[in-house]
Amino acid sequence: MRIVTNKEVPQEQLTAFLERQWGSSQMVVSGKVFNCEQIDAFVGIVDDVIVGLLTYELNGGAEIVSLDSVHEGNGMGTALLQALEDHLVHKGIEVVRVVTTNDNVHAIRFYQKRGYRMTAVVTGGAEQSRLLKPTIPMIGNDGIRIRDEIVMEKHFPYEISETNYTVSTNKNDLPIPAIHDFLCNHSDWSKGITFQDVFISIQQSRLCFGVFKGSPSERNLVGFARVVTDETTFAYLCDVFIVAEARGQGLGKHLVQAVMLHPRLRNIRRTLLMTADAHELYRPFGFEEPKQLQLYMERVIETSLDGFGPTRVK
Repeated sequence: MRIVTNKEVPQEQLTAFLERQWGSSQMVVSGKVFNCEQIDAFVGIVDDVIVGLLTYELNGGAEIVSLDSVHEGNGMGTALLQALEDHLVHKGIEVVRVVTTNDNVHAIRFYQKRGYRMTAVVTGGAEQSRLLKPTIPMIGNDGIRIRDEIVMEKHFPYEISETNYTVSTNKNDLPIPAIHDFLCNHSDWSKGITFQDVFISIQQSRLCFGVFKGSPSERNLVGFARVVTDETTFAYLCDVFIVAEARGQGLGKHLVQAVMLHPRLRNIRRTLLMTADAHELYRPFGFEEPKQLQLYMERVIETSLDGFGPTRVK
């Protein structure tokens, strides 16, 4: 058994496999139409014959579009899924999503046994997909009517450990009240910021890094940073802090290093930050004062602490 990418397999063989297994290369997932001949895939091959195929799309995270094996119970599905997950970890992709239908108990069991969790039920989702692809059957496994979509996810947090501390990008482990308390009451740059603003900023930031004493699951947070980025040309590093009682151990340096080594950030063309007095912390990582400050402009909205909009723009 070999697992290869679709780029290593003749296109006509992939087309024939999709036609044979699914009747078409077109898939509809959550109202989106995919042409499985044109998206990335891992292919399972035995004796030069395609016997398994996993297609997927990268979209910030990853979405499994289809997973199929000619013979069940031979480990092909697991091998294809593992190949994808290894690829995602290497690229720094931290979440993979798969959507199946309410009748597909086999798939639900398969993914749960491999660490996936149900995160949503889209009531009527399969019926909406059928409007785009009428060949989706009405009746599925065990005579169950195909109506709904089950969304499942698995997370691969980026983690770097140092002695008894771990830097992790798993947002589910972040104690947002503790982050808000520091930013609101102990930082120089976000005094008085509301909990809602902190919550939204974390949810909307591409990457957040928590520094934890012990396991991240224990939620004993001692440091934090977040990054706003398009993952190609620009990144903004902000809200970087280590709590007072954990300073003096090199954790600030450890945190910044973890940020800069992240696979999705290490090749960003330009990364910006603002600091009042921590220039020497960032300098070893290539940061320096702008050589042409006149190129930079900013628009700052001063917001009233009651949260009811800007008081003035400067």
